[in-house]
Amino acid sequence: MDSIRGINHVINILRRRISPEQRRTGKSSTTDNTTDTNGISSTVLAKLDKSSLQKHIGKRISALDSSDSDYAEKASRILVESILAWRFGDDILQDPDFYMLEKDVRNALSLDGDVKSDLESLLETLRTTPK
Repeated sequence: MDSIRGINHVINILRRRISPEQRRTGKSSTTDNTTDTNGISSTVLAKLDKSSLQKHIGKRISALDSSDSDYAEKASRILVESILAWRFGDDILQDPDFYMLEKDVRNALSLDGDVKSDLESLLETLRTTPK
């Protein structure tokens, strides 16, 4: 699977899952200049094009130990967190319910066997693609 297409696929799934939540809560993101835990400014992350987002995610995933028993969970968490921050702004990372939402999104992605397989392929592609 082409990694850009894979990111588009995951973004579309996340958009379908998150947009109803955003409409329900009435919360929308803003892009003030805060910094996430990886030193990326929210205004920078929110303005990345998809190719740069792919590289950002790939670098973070590549830094993980792929032999770690929690590797898949950590890698998918990086992917979901990064896409959510990119799509909705870094403010979402500060929301008290963010990590429950992030976990729900990862669980939803893993429930569909085809999506789970695509996600695993995407994570491997991102991990091994030269940065």
